Amino acid sequence: MPDLLGHEAYAQQVLSSTALFGALDPDALASVMGELEPKSLEGGQVLFRQGDPGDALYVVLSGRLRVERTDRGRERVVREVGRGESVGELALLTGAPRTASARAVRDAELLRLSRERFEALVRAHPLVAMALTRMLAGWLATPAGAAGTAAGVSTVALLAATADAPVSRVARSLAAALAAVRPTARLDVSALDARLWPGAAHSTRDEVRYPELARWLDEQERLHAFVVYEADQPDTEWARRAVRHADVVLYVARADRARLPPGAPAGGQSREWASRELVLVHEDDTRTPTLTEHWLTGWDVARHHHLRLGRIEDMARLARRLTGRAVGVALSGGGARGFAHIGVLRAMEEAGIPVDEIGGTSMGAIIAAQYAAGYSIDEMVALNRECWLKFKPHRAYTLPYMSLVTERQGERMLRRMFGGACLEDCWLECFSCATNLTRAELVVHRRGPVVPALLSSSAIPGVAPPIVAEHGELLVDGGVLDNLPAGHLHAGMDGAVIASDTSPEVDIQADPSYAVTPSAWRVVANRLNPFARRRYFPSIFEVLSRSAVVASARESRRVRDAADVYLHPPVSEFGIFEFERIDEVVDVGHAYALERLRTWWRSRTGAPVGRRTTQVMV
Repeated sequence: MPDLLGHEAYAQQVLSSTALFGALDPDALASVMGELEPKSLEGGQVLFRQGDPGDALYVVLSGRLRVERTDRGRERVVREVGRGESVGELALLTGAPRTASARAVRDAELLRLSRERFEALVRAHPLVAMALTRMLAGWLATPAGAAGTAAGVSTVALLAATADAPVSRVARSLAAALAAVRPTARLDVSALDARLWPGAAHSTRDEVRYPELARWLDEQERLHAFVVYEADQPDTEWARRAVRHADVVLYVARADRARLPPGAPAGGQSREWASRELVLVHEDDTRTPTLTEHWLTGWDVARHHHLRLGRIEDMARLARRLTGRAVGVALSGGGARGFAHIGVLRAMEEAGIPVDEIGGTSMGAIIAAQYAAGYSIDEMVALNRECWLKFKPHRAYTLPYMSLVTERQGERMLRRMFGGACLEDCWLECFSCATNLTRAELVVHRRGPVVPALLSSSAIPGVAPPIVAEHGELLVDGGVLDNLPAGHLHAGMDGAVIASDTSPEVDIQADPSYAVTPSAWRVVANRLNPFARRRYFPSIFEVLSRSAVVASARESRRVRDAADVYLHPPVSEFGIFEFERIDEVVDVGHAYALERLRTWWRSRTGAPVGRRTTQVMV
């Protein structure tokens, strides 16, 4: 056979470790080597497609392949194939077309065995047929769907999106944050050139020693849980290779600098399955990010991250979000009862639990946006006390044609809280939920001005007017469809969801002494008479507010069962419009949540999460 680009000994070593050829003696293995052809793929290249003729099998020498099957228009990951593993055996054995597609998710070196040579090999070495039968039997014994997900993020490439982007500083800090969890390697041009040979990092596929570089990079991925590729110089062979090897591509930019042309970051396009994300680096004393929309417009990125290099917690948050270990928090609506969420957030801070993403409905959305914008707990308490008692949006009565109150006071209050900020300007990923009355569907706001998003999220039908959106569509309180929107968090495969629910399961019961529904005059007279026993009957505000969330009660019960932590502070004694009792409600939420959260966090962080290590620079 060809000398496999000068690495026949390496190829024979890999073959001897495979399930398919490992049982052969050295002479038989040497004869197999003579039947194999070398094949190289760049990351992103397709090896074969579902439905293609099954004309060969392939053994992976280095790199990684992903096998995917399309069924009824939906694509499912079947498995990933790494060094020493083979792909394409089934079609070769049955003669049927390929049942799945395979493509490289890293630069890959393969060995190809054609159908004709395989049949001759089986006749000469029956052990190969027996090994293949065992492999197929093992696959058939695997439960359907057991291998249906791809491996998580293990490689991250960092590229510059502005001329002076601090790529190296971000890469070092990110590698250190990842190394606190699992073994991590950080690779850059100087490290590779020093470790291998001068110019190694920029080697091209037509160079003799290129396979040595490919296999060395493959080895780093096998030895480390995470590999960080640092490419601070744009449009180089190393930058292109970093992109081809990445599960996530981070484009690093100084938030206050001019950006590169939209959609054309340095290093070229990432592969279609690699997540493209933007990291905006701010000065350490930045109070609130601004003009994030300017960066996101025209850029094809899955999400963005705000970062201050002097803040360890910012880098730790980035590491958690990249590796699927983020902590997401969902906050329900509930009027003044929603102030208990502030107490829950205080308890999370005291328990040492980070918040990486936060969102909510109605009052929960307002509290979530405040926390995501960077307000401290004490600032949130003071701000809400001031604004709700000063603006009193629930008492801004108007002609009861569209609603009982006008939205103007609510808008003034929210502008006092948030100014002209946008949701994408928040330090934490943040969202709010509203109900589209026109289309009868939930709307999740993640970008755009904060004030309109929160106005629509808290517009209780009948109490406040619907908010006019694009094309005249009408938005109202998100609680109509989802009062506890934990299902919209992006916590990740190993992340956690904490749900805080301030909606009582039983609410607004009339005084049992009322045998029939009383007249409004009778109820008002009872409330005005200082000598009469108070007989409660809910007001129109309370009836409308409760009615707005009844339909989503079933969804809230589902969240209660699915969340990692479900908190239900005992706040039913507080009225939904008793905003003056904010301090009491906050204290109730804090007292209720603190020990529950501490106990859960200890149990979670006490479990082994992999060998702790220091960062490795190779």
